[in-house]
Amino acid sequence: MVICPRCSYEWQTRSTADMICCPSCQRKFSRPSPVVEVLMEKVPLDTTCDVCGGQNVELNLCRIDGEAAYVCEGCLTSRGAIIPR
Repeated sequence: MVICPRCSYEWQTRSTADMICCPSCQRKFSRPSPVVEVLMEKVPLDTTCDVCGGQNVELNLCRIDGEAAYVCEGCLTSRGAIIPR
């Protein structure tokens, strides 16, 4: 979900570009950082990281912008994850 800083228009986008253009007011702005929420830490799984594709024995079950993903520790620290305590 993206919210325009000028007109507060809210919309879904699958664009991966660094700059986003608001469909309502045409303002261009930088893509906001994804919201990463860790649901379960260090789950032993035989799968790959959904972000980098690396093979890890301990992955974290996360929600990235509302979608479920398995993410390794390296990708979590680079994305500024919100870890519930």
